[in-house]
Amino acid sequence: MPIGLPQPGLGEILIDGQPVRFASPLEARRSGIETVYQDLALADQLTVWQNVFLNRELTWGPKGIGILRRAEMRRRSQDLVQRLAVNVPSATRTVKRLSGGQRQAIAIARAVMWSRQFVIMDEPTAALGLRETAQVEDLIRRIVDEGTSVLIISHNFEQVMRLAQQVWVMRAGEVVNGERVSDISGVELVAQVTGAAGMPPSTEALTAGPADREAN
Repeated sequence: MPIGLPQPGLGEILIDGQPVRFASPLEARRSGIETVYQDLALADQLTVWQNVFLNRELTWGPKGIGILRRAEMRRRSQDLVQRLAVNVPSATRTVKRLSGGQRQAIAIARAVMWSRQFVIMDEPTAALGLRETAQVEDLIRRIVDEGTSVLIISHNFEQVMRLAQQVWVMRAGEVVNGERVSDISGVELVAQVTGAAGMPPSTEALTAGPADREAN
């Protein structure tokens, strides 16, 4: 669910150490927080570049006219997919003609382009096969290496262990633990999620720095 749609009843959200409260998902986007949804939120009938700039179209001309700068949007989208090594033939390709992995890569690339703080990914490989999952995971590693912070929401514990540096465990809507992935095993992670480990609620999960890349 997008940040800003549900309103928090307790606690606070900090960005660069400053408390923020979003009245809508649009406000969260304006603060540089991007989301890759499980359903991708792509328009199948539009091209790659049109999806990248959807609702953020570049225009020129007198105020109120807004003539589209199509060539620039196509160029910037093509540069984006090439920089991230996204396996897409062309930014002019219609999204409906792409594979599931290519669509996922476009949704991630779009988020990276507009993010200034971090990217939230909801089950980024849930509907993909093994090969496409590996390709998307490689893309996630590349954008993290470039300096983008990523928070992954996933029930794939093996993927969490492969990708995450910090993990927060939630059970029944509560954060029950937070640890560096290097300090926890996959078996322990499953036990904490299922409640078999009997972990008490921990405040450590709420004190990670903004530079951490996480998964829960």
